[in-house]
Amino acid sequence: MTAPRPLLVALLSLRVVTTSAAQGAPGAALHDSLARWREPVIAAPCGLDGAGGRKLVDAVREAQFTIIGEAHGIAEAPGVVERLFCAGAKVGYRYLAIETGATVTRELERRARAASPESAMTDFATRYA
Repeated sequence: MTAPRPLLVALLSLRVVTTSAAQGAPGAALHDSLARWREPVIAAPCGLDGAGGRKLVDAVREAQFTIIGEAHGIAEAPGVVERLFCAGAKVGYRYLAIETGATVTRELERRARAASPESAMTDFATRYA
């Protein structure tokens, strides 16, 4: 039996922290701390590239589960999740759980049960992306 892989929790906040550290404004310490850890994340066809992207992909590949919290309404978040899941699928990830409202849930369930679910989901993603 193999040892369980750890849980990776990735928080995707794709907002820009605009607080000025030089002005000593509230949030300056958080801004400075985040700036020290910032590394580039570049979209790749099936994963992420750049120093930060490679670290995220490596962590996903080593984790048993990945939980991603993101700011709702940010257009880039679904693309990041898609690329991380694609990278994880190469090492055994097979399930994706998402938070949606009731209307979207019903539509996704209908499409998942279609004769050609991949086509139905691709159509959904194209239509509503």
